[in-house]
Amino acid sequence: MKKLNRREFVRTGSGTALTASVAPAALATAPPATSKRSSRKFRIAIIGVGNRGRLFLKASLDRFNVDVPALCDFREEAAQRGVRMVREKLGYEPDTYTDGPNDYQRLLERDDVDAVFITTPTWWHGPMAIASLRAHKHVFSEVPACNTIQEGWDLVRAAQETDAKYFMAENLCFTRSNMMILNAVEQGVFGTLSFAECGYIHEARNLQFNEDGSLNWRGSLNSRTDLIANTYPTHALGPTSMWFGIPRGDQLRQCVSMMTPARSFRDYSIERFGPDSPGATATWNGDNTVSLIRTERGAVIFLRFDICSPRPHHMDFYTLQGAKASYDDEAGMFVDGKSKDWEPVSDYYGRYDHPFWTRHGKAALRTGHGGGDYFVVEHFYKCLTEDKTPGIDVYDAVTWSSLIPLSAKSVRENGATQEVPDYTEGQWKNRRRYDWSNG
Repeated sequence: MKKLNRREFVRTGSGTALTASVAPAALATAPPATSKRSSRKFRIAIIGVGNRGRLFLKASLDRFNVDVPALCDFREEAAQRGVRMVREKLGYEPDTYTDGPNDYQRLLERDDVDAVFITTPTWWHGPMAIASLRAHKHVFSEVPACNTIQEGWDLVRAAQETDAKYFMAENLCFTRSNMMILNAVEQGVFGTLSFAECGYIHEARNLQFNEDGSLNWRGSLNSRTDLIANTYPTHALGPTSMWFGIPRGDQLRQCVSMMTPARSFRDYSIERFGPDSPGATATWNGDNTVSLIRTERGAVIFLRFDICSPRPHHMDFYTLQGAKASYDDEAGMFVDGKSKDWEPVSDYYGRYDHPFWTRHGKAALRTGHGGGDYFVVEHFYKCLTEDKTPGIDVYDAVTWSSLIPLSAKSVRENGATQEVPDYTEGQWKNRRRYDWSNG
């Protein structure tokens, strides 16, 4: 079947079936498809126009030369907030796709979209990215990349069989301290790496509920019986994997996971919304999941996940042990033969601040996640402009995300050891570390 470009699409009248709104006559229409892509202008669509989607839409509109032909969100009000942003910046209204959660598939049929930003609930990331790649759209995906082992393989095959680029926007890889440690590792300060601790410890009980006590998408995610244990590993595992070179010289080999009982979400629900509220009777994920991971080179990584225990947010929960130096996010740095005691991390910025950070740090500090939200957008557009494979590619993304199904399977099997699939099919031995200094 012949694909229609935007003008043909609207002219035939089909637009009323596939989109929720058409730009008023008083406004300019979105630019039509062109036969040749510009190296400086990109035609983007946002799938999921919530808080994160609008953040990346705003960054794109403010900092890059973009057109926005289409937006997708099954919530009409969310899509319209994005429409207003585009209208105010570019002077036209993009088409919207709001006819249920699968309407993104019809957006992907358009020939005037170069790249999509996937900023939806996490269980959609894998299917949407696979479909987008197969539609030859570049993908900027929120984390995690996928939720099952098979989704990981399907995502890899989709990336291998298309010319479209895939980038998982793991923003905590780009905080100043995490990038500084990466630079120090690559300069040999730590020597051979043997052990790391990392975790996503972020009390988020209030983020699970709507105002009336019903479960929102996060609450639905964390009470799904098919998604238990560590459902959000990459904020912790991403930076750690970059230090170890996973899967770029080393590879995750095995993992063992254990999960505590579920208490905090239920207690919070009863106290805030009452004993008959949806959260009081939901089957919640456990309060804590702990995993031990062994790499092919013999290193061990301790990974923790806790989003419901009442405690302050610990965003930078990382330690790293090498043969020559140690890092602890709270204690500081210790370099054998040079340090007498723990030294503040800030003392090392002058020597090991990452070049990527020093070039962009001032602008990055105005954005969220320790500047990470700036770097992921900057990197994505740079890779599109220069036709480069992104530094967090499909193999990184699915490997780091594999702890979701593996931790669940280990928990269900009473802590049984799980084998981590090698999505690179042996290529991790030869895959080079990405050169972020030119990022």
